[in-house]
Amino acid sequence: MQIKKNFKNYLSFFISALCIYWVVTSIDLKEVASVLLEMNYFWGFLAFVTTLSGYFLRAYRWRLFFEESKPSFWDSYSILITGFFMNNILPARMGELVRAHLGGKITKQSRSVVLATVFAERLVDGFIISLIFIIGAKVGQLSVITFKSLYLVSLLFIILVIITLLVLFQKKRVFKFLEYLGQIMPGHLSGYTILKLKTFFSGLEPLIELRRSSVILILSVFIWLIELMAYFQVAKAFAVSFSFSSLALYLTVLNFSSLIPSAPGGIGVIEVITTLFLQKIGIARATAFSMVATQHLIQYLVVGLPGLYFFFKLKKKIYQLKLEEEKQKSEEDFVDISSGINANVSSSEDEKLTYKYQTPTLDFSLVIPAYNEEKRILPTILSANNFLRDHFDSFEILIVNDGSSDNTQNVIENLMKDFSNLRIINLDKNKGKGFATKRGILDAKGKTILYADADGAAPIEESSRLLKAIENGANLAIGSRARFSADTKVETLLYRKFLGRIFNGFVNLLILPGVADTQCGFKMFNSATAFTLFTNVTSDNFSFDVEVLFLARKAGCKIIEVPINWSNISGSKVNVLSDSFNMFFDIIKFRLKEILGGYKSSREIREEMLSLPRN
Repeated sequence: MQIKKNFKNYLSFFISALCIYWVVTSIDLKEVASVLLEMNYFWGFLAFVTTLSGYFLRAYRWRLFFEESKPSFWDSYSILITGFFMNNILPARMGELVRAHLGGKITKQSRSVVLATVFAERLVDGFIISLIFIIGAKVGQLSVITFKSLYLVSLLFIILVIITLLVLFQKKRVFKFLEYLGQIMPGHLSGYTILKLKTFFSGLEPLIELRRSSVILILSVFIWLIELMAYFQVAKAFAVSFSFSSLALYLTVLNFSSLIPSAPGGIGVIEVITTLFLQKIGIARATAFSMVATQHLIQYLVVGLPGLYFFFKLKKKIYQLKLEEEKQKSEEDFVDISSGINANVSSSEDEKLTYKYQTPTLDFSLVIPAYNEEKRILPTILSANNFLRDHFDSFEILIVNDGSSDNTQNVIENLMKDFSNLRIINLDKNKGKGFATKRGILDAKGKTILYADADGAAPIEESSRLLKAIENGANLAIGSRARFSADTKVETLLYRKFLGRIFNGFVNLLILPGVADTQCGFKMFNSATAFTLFTNVTSDNFSFDVEVLFLARKAGCKIIEVPINWSNISGSKVNVLSDSFNMFFDIIKFRLKEILGGYKSSREIREEMLSLPRN
């Protein structure tokens, strides 16, 4: 199921793997090494400097796409380089979304507007490249049949520009039609989505302002002429003489090939496709490959180290801006809710569940999702029962058996004979930790709800720390392995800690600044906060933690991060590589969904919360 869900991502890496295999088997790498040793490094250095100057001009141009609150030149350059850097380490050009997020934070504008400026910039770039290719092809009389794919992509870019301009000139009629569709097809095109589209298209309006669009076009021509110069210099580095038409072909193929689904940065795909096209105009394969690889390396050098530097610098700046915003929030922005609402829960594709929120009948609920946990869950339940019995008058331990194929269900049901406060929900098949946790949270009966992992990595005694935060007014308290405390200790594997820090860094940058540990499976809510948030959660897998916290932040909930004791327990079901990969893409989906209006607005969620009757 997970492979199907991420088929496009796996396909991209598979395509790159095939291309790399072709390079290894079809190119004489010894000959490539010989060509590289004979390279004129002076011309290579000039190409690097020329490429770098082009990015400074790009940064200046990007500012012209903004109507209001333009970023400073340095912010524009920092964000642009970070975006290109992310394009080189993330698949599917997701660096554009990173750029939209950063630009929105720095300029305090809607991310939809900033994403529109990035789209407009890419549209203009594609248009200029297409014109350069068509002019070069005309001058050099390049065969339409031989290079038909390039002619087709160029034509599609020009058509896309024309359609975009037509929509902008007729936007009132277009949105009136969309509003009509929303009325006749309710639920498919919400008013909020239309509002997001209007916001997005407002960011494209510089394209129809004659004076500004003229300046943008002139700058774009200069940017791509500088790029052509860099390509010329790379060719000179390998003693290759190029006509204008050959340079135009070289530039067009290399840039258009990056549109093909591939691994981050177009690795493999760009080298293979551009090399094959250069062969068609008479360049030896080893030389052609060396040129393309050098050009690719220059791009990495120009945006690589600077991009990494700006990534962390902007992350820090955005965090500081977030802290300033939080200081300005009034107490009324925090929500304290505690009973009563009906809600439809979005669950897995094959199951839709409807829950009705009831006033809690118990003091405390411990929810534990479990998948094939027959060897680890027994001590967790026993210690939890002993602790909760001593601290609460009434409580329950609710196990959600997530379609386990081992003896987990029997272990729990045997314990239930001796523990009246132990319950189990059996799912017919494995639906994912997010779904199982949501199923348990929405069925819990406690005034306070804690969900915890089945392995007991966080001792149940740590719940006292979280409960104190809840009693002091937090809507939710989350256990943290990253926050320092003199009286807590975290024991974990070094590589997991390292990968966790990298993952959380991306989470902070893309969707949730200021939370040091989003993935610790030890989080506590008052019951109504939990119910309201989980009725809006859509993720069924390990990324649900991020989505819950994102929705809580969006709703204005008070979140307290609490240092806890935690120790690594063997037998984890998390695959560090594949699950981290899938979670990362889920985070991108959350951000994209937010940008495109897929979630309820902050106001809608807050009003939904405030509409709940209080105790």
